[in-house]
Amino acid sequence: MSEVDYQPIAPSRKPPEGRRRLPWPSGRMGRIRYIACVLGLAILYTLSLSLIITVLTMVLPPESVAGAFQIWSAGLFLLLMAGLLFWSVERAHDANLPGWVALLVLVPGVNLLFWLWPGKHGENRYGPPPAPANLLTKIGVCLTVGLLVLSYLYTKTYGPMVSEPPPKPVPQLPAYQE
Repeated sequence: MSEVDYQPIAPSRKPPEGRRRLPWPSGRMGRIRYIACVLGLAILYTLSLSLIITVLTMVLPPESVAGAFQIWSAGLFLLLMAGLLFWSVERAHDANLPGWVALLVLVPGVNLLFWLWPGKHGENRYGPPPAPANLLTKIGVCLTVGLLVLSYLYTKTYGPMVSEPPPKPVPQLPAYQE
């Protein structure tokens, strides 16, 4: 038998600073990056629903599109909630709060506190402070939030952009002849 040269297994390395350790949330996430992730997730969700309904209407008969769309959108919504909770745990950690506080993100109105609540400066029990968001992330968040506010104000001012159906023609009665 020949001798085999065994190499020791390389020790596991700690991920570089700022890198995520999946699949469980750990560490901290700053406000700007959290807002960018939530808005990006909402945009991705909307685009995915549009794609799903387009494909379903092309593939399935019209009577079964609604049921299939409900199933697909429910599954996609569960993925959306998982991502939202994942990032909300890290956002709660940034405020030096336990991860279960992230469940408050499911309460309407209270979820905006995660956007507004400042994180703790310096190191806390969940690790060092998150890296500051880069300029592109800040610009993207400002533009997206600005567009959302403008579209809300426009809709409140001018109403939804739904074309009104043309008026129905008044039936002409035959003229009475003597």
